[in-house]
Amino acid sequence: MPVDSPTRNARTGAIALLLGAWSQVPASLLGAMAMPWAYAGWLLLTFGALCLCEELGAARPLNRAGLIMLGVGFVARSMMVLMPDPDVHIRAELAFALSSLIALQLWSVALMHRRDRPKAVGLFGALLSGSGLMMLVAAHIMVGGASYLGFAELFAALNEPDMLPDRAMISIALITALWCSVTGFLLWTRKLQD
Repeated sequence: MPVDSPTRNARTGAIALLLGAWSQVPASLLGAMAMPWAYAGWLLLTFGALCLCEELGAARPLNRAGLIMLGVGFVARSMMVLMPDPDVHIRAELAFALSSLIALQLWSVALMHRRDRPKAVGLFGALLSGSGLMMLVAAHIMVGGASYLGFAELFAALNEPDMLPDRAMISIALITALWCSVTGFLLWTRKLQD
């Protein structure tokens, strides 16, 4: 097999990242009735992330930290499916949002330690996920711009559990899908290697 040819792990991971991440967008649009679909998509995304980490080097600390944060998101997603209590659901949604963005941030920083395209993708991912994290912080202190993307709804829903923070979850799903699209392309083309 030529060196530039992607491995089966890389190809499978790229497809799983893309399908898993983009499945989150319509699931976020449909809300609670699509939660099982969102959960299945998150499992697929997790599989893609495991393949990505194997390609990046599973022994590297940033990659492991990203997997741990993805695990926090997995637990939060599980709580959203298994516990219909609105109080638990909104807290789990907030944990999911935060852990997802932190995982993307960690993997982006890991990519920034590489050369050429992976470094550029890492910078793009760090800006993308970092802006999502900044929106969460801004929404927590109720800065006006964060409310346009729905992040303030996440914190407002802590006091009013019947409120649906759909716009924030759609924004996070889009950030994740964009990051996974670019990273999946690198995986598929075998450009992640040093």
